[in-house]
Amino acid sequence: MTTTVFVLVLCAAVMHASWNVLVKLKLDRFSAVVLLQTVLGGFGLGMILIFGLPPAAAFPYAIASGFVHTFYLVFLAKAYEAGDFSLAYPVLRGTAPLFTLLGTLLFVGDVINPQGFGGVVIVILGLLALAFGKGRGNGKALGYALITAALISAYTLLDGLGARASGNATQYAGLAFFIFGTSILATGIYQRGSGFVGSLLPYWKSGMMGGSVSAVAYWIIIWCMAQAPIAMVAALRETSVLFGLVMASYFLDEKLTPLRILGCVLIVAGAATLRLA
Repeated sequence: MTTTVFVLVLCAAVMHASWNVLVKLKLDRFSAVVLLQTVLGGFGLGMILIFGLPPAAAFPYAIASGFVHTFYLVFLAKAYEAGDFSLAYPVLRGTAPLFTLLGTLLFVGDVINPQGFGGVVIVILGLLALAFGKGRGNGKALGYALITAALISAYTLLDGLGARASGNATQYAGLAFFIFGTSILATGIYQRGSGFVGSLLPYWKSGMMGGSVSAVAYWIIIWCMAQAPIAMVAALRETSVLFGLVMASYFLDEKLTPLRILGCVLIVAGAATLRLA
């Protein structure tokens, strides 16, 4: 993995953790998710106007990704409503790279050298230690988190392949952002009624901040997946769990445990291995 890709993915990981903490802090969880991703959809429209649409070959991936993203965000909100951030976030982000690795091996055909494969496995082990380092957790929250992880894996594979089919990761990202931003907004209106949009307006400043961070973070990831093996990028992205736990400890007063500290060490070791792969 090149230095450029490595540094960009780590930057995206920090930004990703930031908007996930914001979801836990503001509004009810579903409304916060809809607000942030609606802003993301607005960014997507702007990107389309500036950079244009991708080739037709990328459209099926973007449409499918938008569909999967909608379900992902619904279950993400449910996971955060059902349990602590420091339980739900590590589980859903920690198991997703495992599903993604299996998916790339079965369907994508990316070539990962032994060192890169080992780095992915080490990161996954560290993430799982973080995920279950809190001891016995809320079964409902765990269930929602695992479903969310499977959906993360699905849209990651779709977006990685879509960016490659497009030949222009920025054009693909703009279309994908617009599709799943409008899709989740439509879902929110359908579930909450016509007054739903008005209920979000008082929080537009937080929405702009979180949505902007989310847009830049995933734009970076889509570009990186077009440059490097999807499974390696996906695993390194989930170092966001480290940053998320630090933020949760500071902002949400959620404590770390010895097993989670071990998980942090493993993630750092795995990230270093990926950098050298």
